[in-house]
Amino acid sequence: MFFTRWITHFCAPVFVFLAGTGAYLQLARGKSKRELSRFLVTRGIWLIVLELTIVKLGVFFHPDYRFLGFLQVIWVIGVSMIVLAALIYLPKSVIAALGLSMIAQHNLFDILRSPLTFGQPMPGIGFNLVVVYLAWIAGVLLLYPLCRWFAGVKQRRRDWWLSYL
Repeated sequence: MFFTRWITHFCAPVFVFLAGTGAYLQLARGKSKRELSRFLVTRGIWLIVLELTIVKLGVFFHPDYRFLGFLQVIWVIGVSMIVLAALIYLPKSVIAALGLSMIAQHNLFDILRSPLTFGQPMPGIGFNLVVVYLAWIAGVLLLYPLCRWFAGVKQRRRDWWLSYL
């Protein structure tokens, strides 16, 4: 049981980081920024809808859509894609700086509490929900421009190995 729970802690970060990586790879393979932006918005909306319908029904076994307090990784990947869709027109250095800044500062918002809750009152729902996921959104924003560096690493690694043959 421990190892099952332990390994699942790696799944969510990997999925979030792969969202940024996938966006970069689509751009590198020839999609225009406009096409990529549209794709990210539509895919993000679909992921949010999926989280609010099928995933929620699968977890709670009833379709009570008045209670939106259960928003997890699929939802935040969708939101991250929508945020990235708006930001891909900025230089990659600005996107990376924004991602780093969000990661560095997201704990400053821990003291904030929102009176807004959805459905039944639950601790941590409302504004806290957004604050908790700032680091996840920042992960997508950070990995998108860093993929350019990773692509360069492959070529340097190949050159390094070939120099020793």
